Amino acid sequence: MKDKLQVCLVGVGRVATSHFEAIADLQERVELAAIVSRDAAKGKLAAEQHGARKVYSEYEAMLADRGIDAVILCLPHFLHESATIAAARAGKHVLCEKPMALNAEEARRMVQAAEEAGVRLMIGQSRRFYDAVLASKRLAADGRLGRVIAINEWNYSLRLEDHPSTWRPDLEKSGGRIIPFWGVHLLDYILWMFDARPRTVSAQMASVNPKWEGEDETIVLLGFDGAGMASIHLSWNARIKPTHGRQEVKGRIWDSKKNAVYERYVIGERGTLYMNDETELYMDGELIVSGPQQPSNFALQLREFASAIAEGREPLASGREVLKVQETVDAAFRAAREGRTVVL
Repeated sequence: MKDKLQVCLVGVGRVATSHFEAIADLQERVELAAIVSRDAAKGKLAAEQHGARKVYSEYEAMLADRGIDAVILCLPHFLHESATIAAARAGKHVLCEKPMALNAEEARRMVQAAEEAGVRLMIGQSRRFYDAVLASKRLAADGRLGRVIAINEWNYSLRLEDHPSTWRPDLEKSGGRIIPFWGVHLLDYILWMFDARPRTVSAQMASVNPKWEGEDETIVLLGFDGAGMASIHLSWNARIKPTHGRQEVKGRIWDSKKNAVYERYVIGERGTLYMNDETELYMDGELIVSGPQQPSNFALQLREFASAIAEGREPLASGREVLKVQETVDAAFRAAREGRTVVL
């Protein structure tokens, strides 16, 4: 393998900015070999801004480039499956943005394609890679909490009035509203901390904002073997903090410092964790970790991806691991739709 991992960033939308910055932070290990964008002007501009050597307007043409080791997929949700499978069959390692897919069936095919091709598949559960979040997992793994009994999470943010892209309002292309965009982060943390698939899933969902379809108010309850339990409450209708003197960004879904609450409790037999905004972690009331996050969580995520490839191992948040999250998402939608508890 080359000294530096040669990556191609596919798609230059909003989330691509964080990946460009991560690549720049890891320039001693990762090189931006190419960009793929259907919009030639946007692709050329991004290449000039971020130092990409090549720009492709066709995904298939890029996959034929033997100088590219891996792809970072920043694509609409409905393209994740096909783009991942094509990349795997071309021998490229894949870092695919979350949510993994539109459903578990697609996700299974992605995992199968990567395993058959012998490439690494990592899903962009980027919020695992905050120092506070990683520290909470280490504390649980080291037994400091004892057996984890319950995890409760809240994510409340402002009602979104504008769609930030053309495809997001289409549920067939996005797979849902608040669950695929933010709920997968909360569910991923719970499954990661319990290191298990839930046994039961219950959910209630509502579409409150008349400007779009899909769930913008959601409660999900999870039951695990051994009496473990978890809950999440997601809202894009909350007005939590004052905005006097602040300029809000048009169309922004999430700003963890403005008009939002993002908190969680992890309750164990011997200790309790409290996390605020994924940058502050307390154990039994004592501050353990405090932000700001440096380097960024996206840089730490990319470092894990590159290390897994170099070491020939499965990355954290591998496709096979995050498949369980997609299965839980499917169960939550089914539970809400049918008004019953789903047993996995």
